[in-house]
Amino acid sequence: MSQVTTDATTIVKAPRNKLAEKVETVKQFYREVKLEMKKVTWPARSEVYSTTVVVLLAVFFFSLFLFVVDVGLTYGITKLQALVTKIFG
Repeated sequence: MSQVTTDATTIVKAPRNKLAEKVETVKQFYREVKLEMKKVTWPARSEVYSTTVVVLLAVFFFSLFLFVVDVGLTYGITKLQALVTKIFG
């Protein structure tokens, strides 16, 4: 047991259960999360829809772009390799 001395009195503190402390810490965390979630401003359905469309179009565009670059580089490297093989044997 630990002792805490204040002015003229001595308070004896019993050791706390570590599991109880952890449980209380987790409870406090979720209470704070709940309070913070009440402060969040959620987007409107139309805003979610429009940003989703933008993301999908961007993904489609960049995947198409990378596909074209990949095919072009593959074609170019294949032709270069054939040329080098033809020249140097």
